[in-house]
Amino acid sequence: MTHIVGILLAGGRSRRYGTKNKLTQCGADGVAIGIKAACAMAAAVDELLVVIAPEEASSAALFAPDYPISRCPTSYKGMGHSIAHGVLQTPHADGWLIGLADMPYVRTTTHLRIRDALNLPDAIARPMYDDRVGHPVGFGKEYYGELIALNGDAGAQSIIMQHHSAVVFVPTEDSGVLIDIDRPEDLAMQGSSQT
Repeated sequence: MTHIVGILLAGGRSRRYGTKNKLTQCGADGVAIGIKAACAMAAAVDELLVVIAPEEASSAALFAPDYPISRCPTSYKGMGHSIAHGVLQTPHADGWLIGLADMPYVRTTTHLRIRDALNLPDAIARPMYDDRVGHPVGFGKEYYGELIALNGDAGAQSIIMQHHSAVVFVPTEDSGVLIDIDRPEDLAMQGSSQT
């Protein structure tokens, strides 16, 4: 694959986190969750697009101008809408790495390994840690039409299930592929485990 685009999904509403936008909250290293996730993905792709909710000024301020953003007007309807929006903005890509902005502990090396697994237009790649699948998920160009048709909150699970024989599971020792930050205690727990 020659031109891989990273789509970082940052359009959630942080309902379980509380009143603050969790992506702006900093871990023990002093780096905001969203920035840490964006930095790790950006280093592994040819182009990065961060998909945010249209009304979320704090996300826009967090990512721009360092990372390109696109406001998805229907992000409130679920992750599928944000994926479709991001892919629709980047039809020139040979493939996409789709990751979550509330997963700041995924290593750049893991993103690179998923990218490398997209060696065919019909490839789908997922990391696997301790017999559990995680994120990011990579899709070859052949899935463009299906990706832009996504809706609801199941993400791209329907595509993965329909094309399960095309999925390449990439073993990793990176536990970050399973760790998302939903509540303040999740961030505190990760901070204490890394000190």
